[in-house]
Amino acid sequence: MKVFLSTILSLCCLSTVYSQIEYDLSIRLGNSITSSESFNRFYLYDQSEQITEDQYVKRNITSTNNYETIFTKLGRFEVAGSIVFPVSHGLHIRTGLGVSHQMISLDNKYIGGNSVINSVDTLMGEIPKTTTTNPNFKPCQYENSFTEIIIPSDASSIWSLLVPLELEYDIIDRLAIRAGGYLQTPIASTHYSYGISSTVIEEFDDYKLCRYVLRSDQDKNGSRFNDMVLGMTLGASYRIGNHIGVEVMYRHSFDGTFSDSFNDVFSFNTNYGAFKNRSVLIGISYKFGDHKGHEEGVEKL
Repeated sequence: MKVFLSTILSLCCLSTVYSQIEYDLSIRLGNSITSSESFNRFYLYDQSEQITEDQYVKRNITSTNNYETIFTKLGRFEVAGSIVFPVSHGLHIRTGLGVSHQMISLDNKYIGGNSVINSVDTLMGEIPKTTTTNPNFKPCQYENSFTEIIIPSDASSIWSLLVPLELEYDIIDRLAIRAGGYLQTPIASTHYSYGISSTVIEEFDDYKLCRYVLRSDQDKNGSRFNDMVLGMTLGASYRIGNHIGVEVMYRHSFDGTFSDSFNDVFSFNTNYGAFKNRSVLIGISYKFGDHKGHEEGVEKL
């Protein structure tokens, strides 16, 4: 990462040497490729069964539930300013600074499970009572069913700074291809999570009238996301006129979008940290200055 940043700073300092440095501004829209990760949740509990009046069986059981987390990207938006300067005939280096925004939704889907009996013990007596009755306890009678509640998918909104470093080569006068890397760091984020909770509508002498409601929470502390993400870029651009161009770009991150602390929010053995963003973007660009600047700058070298 230090090499990446020092290279960009060196290029910016060298820009004063070249009189034909070019600048452009790009706006890109796109979507990311849907992916999924699997994880498990484990439960360890005891189960007792009375078999005679003076004997009962106690089983120790481990239950495993298997889930799949589906990451659905709702869209990606980028605005980036670039500095382009010539290296040799048809070859240029691009760097600059951009801002990106992305929404990612997360759906946890149950895909199966199994239980394993660890031990079986036959004990004398009756099954011990482990709970006591609270004299002030009033049961809830619900006026609706929890199945009526539609729970949205959890979602994350991420604003990031984007620093690219790319090589660009002109295949023909107006068509160019590029490849390189980028450094991305979040500057603002919000994670939206949803669930079902219960609220008391009215309380009577021997019961409470309750209702299931949708619960929503927002987390803006940013701890769910990696501070630095490195990735690669492949793309192509076509210049329509002297100033307007169109771009097609593919980005692939080498680092996970989510940090390990994201897993700790749930009591899940999740693998969110393994999720790597892959985005396809299409955009337009505006170049400041004369399109012939690349070739003129090389001649001056």
